[in-house]
Amino acid sequence: MLPDTPLTMHELENKVDDFVEKVVNLENVVSTQAAHVKRLKSEINELQGHIQSIEEENEGSNNISLKVRELDSALHKQQGKNEDVLKEEQGTYGDVLMNNPANNGDALNRFMKTCIGESSMIQCKKQDHRMSSYPEDLNVPKNIPDHSPKGQGRDFMDSTLEMSDECENKTYRKMIDVDKKYQVLRNMDLQEELKKHILPDEGTFSLPNL
Repeated sequence: MLPDTPLTMHELENKVDDFVEKVVNLENVVSTQAAHVKRLKSEINELQGHIQSIEEENEGSNNISLKVRELDSALHKQQGKNEDVLKEEQGTYGDVLMNNPANNGDALNRFMKTCIGESSMIQCKKQDHRMSSYPEDLNVPKNIPDHSPKGQGRDFMDSTLEMSDECENKTYRKMIDVDKKYQVLRNMDLQEELKKHILPDEGTFSLPNL
């Protein structure tokens, strides 16, 4: 409502200055609110990107789980096939030994070379030759007195038994090593076989060292 008395020029100037100051303040508030709204929109877009990434990761995890189940099933099938083949080969080897007694020596030599190695087999044969080169009725008392001539009989028997035990231990360790190598080779064959079940554009999947 306008006052009854007219305003002077000085009063009008003051009122105009007040209005201008209020307009400037309103413009500042509006610009601040606009910047806040813009920042909120940016945060919303960033959150939407995170949500989309999480959804894609979940979908990828589901695909990986499906591939793992398929690979596990294929692995079990291949293991079953390998066991059947191994049993068949063992049966075939046994039949050869039973049906061809004359060839048992050669077959056994080949088997020993494969399992324990040629060097260990030669050592075992040398030890057998040493044992067979002495009379069968050689009877050395277990407790030979210390005043016997340098304890040759007892020392000979002790060294012979130690060499025999060492030969047996080496043979056993060689057979264990062969079994481990067979397991490694079998697992390598399984991995090569399982890679065939994965399409090239889907990438590869590494199995753990069994």
